[in-house]
Amino acid sequence: MEGWIKLHRQILDSDLWTDEKFTRGQAWVDLLMVACHKESSFRKRGIKVYLKRGQVGKSLDELSKRWRWSIGKVKRFLLELENETQIIIDNNNVNQIITIVNYNKYQTDNNANNNTDDYTNNIANRNANDNADEMQNDMQINMQTEMQTETYKNDKNITPTHAYMREAETDLENCFNALSNDAIWYESFCMNNHLTLQQFADYLKQFFVELQNRGETSKSEKDAKHHFASWYKLNKNRNNETDRKHSKADKTRNLVTELAAYSEGGTSSLPDEEVLNW
Repeated sequence: MEGWIKLHRQILDSDLWTDEKFTRGQAWVDLLMVACHKESSFRKRGIKVYLKRGQVGKSLDELSKRWRWSIGKVKRFLLELENETQIIIDNNNVNQIITIVNYNKYQTDNNANNNTDDYTNNIANRNANDNADEMQNDMQINMQTEMQTETYKNDKNITPTHAYMREAETDLENCFNALSNDAIWYESFCMNNHLTLQQFADYLKQFFVELQNRGETSKSEKDAKHHFASWYKLNKNRNNETDRKHSKADKTRNLVTELAAYSEGGTSSLPDEEVLNW
């Protein structure tokens, strides 16, 4: 489905928006709407935190209370969005900062139809004033976006998204250490795949050994997380298949041994239970 609608941020204060537990789609739209449309700042524990356009400065606890979810569900949802390259999560010792990837895609453009229906003169005048203010804000936002885009073009024609991905590229050792220390990610992965922390650590180490054996020397954290998840599922299926084959081979060997034993003892047939199991 194509097209878009204008949705005013005043809906965030509506009882219809906040009275019930959020859906996954509502949580995603909520992130888009609470993200800063221009640079701003706030204080957390007396420390000033700066936010850029398209960033959300809310902790897991704040989102949990806002969406009426458990903190674990919030972690899993944000991790899913991050793995799909919808957001970028930056955890520091002050506060969690969420960056909406391609934030400008979700904003209006200059071709938007701002025409309104004619009602009474007072309403028409008020709408005209509101639209004028909104158009002025849009022009300021568009000018800021164009300036940012031009800056990236001058910097070797790198787009904001590509610049981030390029900066995130690191050698395998640092990438391994980063993933090993990302508690939110590996705790969610262990919980979803029923792994102990030691099992997870063994799988992660084996994954990076295979990357080295293939001749890879660097990888971004986002790519590493995505490829590790696919690699784990593939290897898990292979291990299950191998275990089934080994189990069948063991049963066959045991049956041959028992046949030989019965043959030496002069017994011509096996009990029905043994035959059915085989």
